[in-house]
Amino acid sequence: MKKDAFYFPHDSNAKDDPKCVLLIDQLGCEGYGIYWILIEILREQPEYSYPIALLPSLAKRYGTSFEKIKAVVCNYGLFIVKDDIIFFSESLIRRMKPLEDKRLKNSLAGKESAKRRALKRNEHSTNAQHLFNERSTDVQHTFNIKEKRKEENINNNIGESTDSPTALSFENIWSLYGKKGNKKTSERKWGKLSITAKEKALAYIPAYVEATPDKQYRKNFETFLNQECWNDELPSNDPINKTEHETKYRFID
Repeated sequence: MKKDAFYFPHDSNAKDDPKCVLLIDQLGCEGYGIYWILIEILREQPEYSYPIALLPSLAKRYGTSFEKIKAVVCNYGLFIVKDDIIFFSESLIRRMKPLEDKRLKNSLAGKESAKRRALKRNEHSTNAQHLFNERSTDVQHTFNIKEKRKEENINNNIGESTDSPTALSFENIWSLYGKKGNKKTSERKWGKLSITAKEKALAYIPAYVEATPDKQYRKNFETFLNQECWNDELPSNDPINKTEHETKYRFID
């Protein structure tokens, strides 16, 4: 017997059923054998029914007559004929019901299991996407912070644009200092100062310019920057000291 062979419950005393007793009495064991062949054929059908039109083919296949097969189907109440098109066995359908119920239960359970697996996959996919979005946001936030710091460092190292209107712009400082020295060199050196150094210089320069109204006593701006003169004490604005200074240099000359 093949592993995938179908089966059905078979009453051990089926031969003693009044319908079968009459069948055997009139058609003998051949008629009883035809009955069980038909039951087995019906068992193999998806809807447990079979076309009346194919009875001649069955008779030829199993070595009997069409008249005998038709008699078994129609004359003993063993089968139900519907619209002279198909026939089926109520007894077989009743015996197959537990199997059909089991199949339906397994099918529903399989669909429910598949639904739960799909929901779980979707949940995992949603969670993974959410985690990915969070990490992407964190990465973007970190990138933005780094870019901002990088930009700040560039501004600190390179300095502000000469067109910048802010107090720490080179043009403002150059004008405030009195435009003394080499502008190009001074601008380059100013751009390299940190914000802190620029702020100290900005606070110091007005007082330094006031203390050295005569530009000949004021250091060139690039020298002022190189020496970080904003850390020094302000020079004296005493005319006597200036005269002595001038006399000293004339004496040396």
